[in-house]
Amino acid sequence: MHIMNRKNYLNLGCGKRYHESWTNIDLVSFAPKHVKEANILKGIPHPDNSFDVVYHSHLFEHLPRAQALHFINECFRVLRPGGVIRVVVPDLEQSTRLYLKFLDQNLENPSPESIANYQWMVLEMYDQAVREQPGGDMLKYLSQDPLINEEFVKSRLGIIVTDIRDKLKNPVKLSFSQKLKKFMQLTPKLKYRMLMDRFILLFLFGQAKRIYKAGMQRLSGEMHYWMYDQFSLGLLFKEVGFSEMTKQTATSSYIPDWNEFELDVRKSDGFIFKPDSLFMEAKKP
Repeated sequence: MHIMNRKNYLNLGCGKRYHESWTNIDLVSFAPKHVKEANILKGIPHPDNSFDVVYHSHLFEHLPRAQALHFINECFRVLRPGGVIRVVVPDLEQSTRLYLKFLDQNLENPSPESIANYQWMVLEMYDQAVREQPGGDMLKYLSQDPLINEEFVKSRLGIIVTDIRDKLKNPVKLSFSQKLKKFMQLTPKLKYRMLMDRFILLFLFGQAKRIYKAGMQRLSGEMHYWMYDQFSLGLLFKEVGFSEMTKQTATSSYIPDWNEFELDVRKSDGFIFKPDSLFMEAKKP
């Protein structure tokens, strides 16, 4: 990744998609040199008016509704006057419109593909909010061979569909030494969580074990706690004090040279990393 001049730009909950010229923060760092670890639910660990940009992608829907307003307030606090917030979330409006489209098609003249598309849209809206195991029913759906609506699913999830299906078709079996090596590469925080979960599960049986596993899943960071559309997200921005709320695209932004950072879109071919997204921005007065 090309290193640019240091920016006063903040990327929250970045995962593995970050830019070296930004300040990148996540609960667990997969790149300690470039990503700092912090629990942002306890507050963003920076002073007031620190950044020109605050960005987070597919993070906000993972926060409990009760914490949403506090978190956006924190984003507002660390932004300088005139600064930009860019929030990327799954688009509830887009998902709902597609759900209704395929529902109507199937009520009038169903086809195998329209039924498959309808089934996918139901999963897209609900599965990540109710699943009790990693991957949930979405993973089962993607394991179908053939997947008759593969192109449609790719238009919703992007390149991750190909990656998941390749791994399902060609699972990699790691030896004990390989598993140990991967474990040793984890951060101390992740090691501790994994070992504690394994230890506790040794003493649980039946319903108690199922309840504990379900609780682990809900707190894993994989679950969706809420969904947003451009109107509800705009209301939240307004309540905190933001102005100039605007629905953007993957490639359009108030942020100068946005596409150079390749956080929402790949510059070489215009590939959008999260095609099912709502891209919203606002400014701090």
